[in-house]
Formats: sequence, structure tokens, C-alpha cells
Amino acid sequence: MRAPDPAPDQASERAMHVEADQVPVDVKDSDVSGKAVLALMALARAESGADFSVLIDVAANGVARLLSSDPSLVVEDFHLSTERPDDFLPSAIACRLPQPPTQMRFFACPTPGAPDSLWLLLWLQAPAGSQDMDTPRFTALANLTGHLLQNHRLLQRQRAQSAVFRDLFDTQPLAMMVTDLAGQTGRMNPAALRLFHLPSAELAPGEVADTLHSMLSVCSNRAELQRLYAGLQQDIQASIQCEWSLPAMTLAVDTHPVADSDRRLWLFHDVTADRHLARQLQQQEMTDNLTGLPNPLYLQQQMTQVFQKPFDPVMPAMLLMMAIDGLHDIDNRHGHAVAELVLRTLITRMQDILHEQASLVCIDAGKKFAALLSGCTKKQAKTLAERLMHLLSAVAIPTKAGALNVAVSIGLVSKKLPEEDMETFMWHAERVLHAARASGRNQMVYHL
Repeated sequence: MRAPDPAPDQASERAMHVEADQVPVDVKDSDVSGKAVLALMALARAESGADFSVLIDVAANGVARLLSSDPSLVVEDFHLSTERPDDFLPSAIACRLPQPPTQMRFFACPTPGAPDSLWLLLWLQAPAGSQDMDTPRFTALANLTGHLLQNHRLLQRQRAQSAVFRDLFDTQPLAMMVTDLAGQTGRMNPAALRLFHLPSAELAPGEVADTLHSMLSVCSNRAELQRLYAGLQQDIQASIQCEWSLPAMTLAVDTHPVADSDRRLWLFHDVTADRHLARQLQQQEMTDNLTGLPNPLYLQQQMTQVFQKPFDPVMPAMLLMMAIDGLHDIDNRHGHAVAELVLRTLITRMQDILHEQASLVCIDAGKKFAALLSGCTKKQAKTLAERLMHLLSAVAIPTKAGALNVAVSIGLVSKKLPEEDMETFMWHAERVLHAARASGRNQMVYHL
């Protein structure tokens, strides 16, 4: 006796990762629907005069479970075929009765995920009077039983999903927190408890907000984070991904609402080691191997930032380029150690002059250097270039081979038009430096 397949319940189909048809149900717990089913079985028995009123949940895979009976029967799960005869009494139930029944009546109670569920009335003795089981009263009882069974299965499925989520939540190595949408109450998994140094997984009202605010208050990027999270006050369904720059670590934080619920999930991932490695790789990528100074890639990054700012004709971007001649001759004549000492001394002198104005960049393996100047006038830049010329070429460098002088050429250019791009700017700088070197030793050429 198979009832027509019911229309699918869309809400009940949105289970996370639990097969709905495999969820076992049991009314012997304290939920309201379970108690209602028990009461309904007792009412049906009293109304019909039957000796037993039995509700059987049959999942789509044929596994049957006795959910409730009045009086109580203890029956193991069994398999119930959809091809059974209408008057078939499962042996799992028959063997639990004190004697074979003289009369049976089945009522179909199909529900989503359990289309063959049924309600069974059993008489051990012939009923004293005839009962019309097809009256609207018994039809309504059957419909109500099916409705309660459907609600109960949905509740049990939600409990199974919740249990799966709790298991995943508590065993994840990633720090996780579930809160209400307002961020007032919540629960943390063990990884989050260790991260936040809290003793209890259940957070009291206000403790969630206090914990998050205390961490945000010490972030170096707290102003940016405050702007981001201010959006949650206008849109509680918003999702936000960002990083918290804490004194001792960097956290990647992802928060988003949980679908079809009034909860919000927070994920905290310690990316301190990843960011440290990224900085190291970036520094290596932007460092000249010979001198340890920033390389042309670093200069290009600097120029990109400066060129994005509004053009200032009074204090334009200026590029100072320096070429050191004669190091190769010193290396051939006095040895590599002396040449290395001369190069390091020159670099130190250049850095001493430039440290408040710009970063010294190595352009060509210790032979050519550059410094991007901003925030100074053309006159100040010329004065700086003259000091460099004097310190690099006029002051001898003491070495074990004696005091040595080197030849230096300096070129200085400025950005002249708002539309001038970085390539043109660099081309002018190279051209001016070439002109200085072509003019003889220790020359400066300006193109301001």
C-alpha cells in the first residue's frame, strides 16, 4: 500500500551535508513534536477502540522504525518493502504482540524523505462494535499524524545537521566563532579559545563584542578596520574579509552570515608566517645582490607612488643619478678587497647625505646609483647634488694601498609636466647622466 509521492519540501532539502532520507528519527525525546505524536497515538487508540496504535517511519531506502506506539512496544529497525500486501503485518511487530491480531487497519502518512510511513491500528480481539475508519474524523487523524511526523523528521534532521556542524566546528584547527547577527552572544571552537585566551566556549552577552573590540583596538590598521566593520551596522547580512595587523601576529579574518539562520560565522587564520615570508621574498626581489641596496624594481615602485600624486611645479619629482668611474681600475691595480672597501665607503657617504631625503638605489652592479627626490625644491636638490659631488670625489678614501680618489658623474632631472610618464622621466635622467660623463671626470649636469 503505497501513497502517492508528496511534493518535495524545499526548506527541508537544504540540508548541509546529511542525507535527509538516512536521518533516523526517535520520538522518545523531549521535543514538542515527539510529545504530540505520543499523545496522538493514545487518542487514536481511544477513538478506535484498538488494542495498539502504532506509528512507523519508513525512509526512502526502505528502513522502517517504530516511532511511537500506545501501549509501548520495543521493536528493532526492520526493512519494509513497498510491494507488500495491504494486510501485511511486519514480523518485527507481530512477534512483539501477545497474540496475533484479529483486525488491522493501515493509514498512509507520507512525508518528504519518508513516502511510505504509515499509522497502524491493531485489534487483538474482535471490536465490540463496528468502527467506520473512513469517516472524516479518522481521515483528519491520519493527516494530522502525517503532519506531525513531517515536522518531527525536519526537527531531527536539523539536529543531525547541528551535530555534524558541532563536530566539524570543534575539531577544526582553524579558529572559528559563531555569533548571533548582532555579535552579542556566541560560541568558539577550541582553536579560537586558544587564540583569544578564553576559558569557556560559550560567550556571555556582550563578551563577543568586548573580545573583538579589545583585539581591534591594538591593531595598527584599526582605523581601516573600523570603517569596514561599521558597514555591519547598516547591513547585518554583509560579508567581510580583511586582515588584522596585531602587535605579535597578523590574522586573516573572514565573517559572513550563515545561510537560512540568524547566526554569523567568524574565521580567524594566523597568516603571520605567510606575510613574513612574503615580505622576505619581496625584499629579496627588490635588493641588489652585490651591494645590498634597493634595486631598480624598488625604484620603479617608488616612482609609481610619487607619480600617482598631484603634480607640484614648486616641488616636483626629481631623480638624481650618479655614476662611479674607475672602480674597475682600482680592482685591477690594488685587488678586490681594496675595491670593495672603496665601494662600501662611497655607499656609506651617499647614504649619510641622502638618508633624510631619499633611499639610495643601485642601478648597475655598484657602478651607477639613483635617488628619487620629492618634497624639496629644485634649489635644495641642486645643493644636495653638490654636497654629494664634494663628498664622493673631493674627499679621498683611506685604504691599505693609500688614499684613493674616484671619479663621479652626477645628473639631476625633474618632472616638468603633469602628463610626463615614468619612462620619459627615466630617459631624461639617463641622458643627463650620460652628458655629465661625456663632459669629463667629476661633472654635474642639471635638467630642471
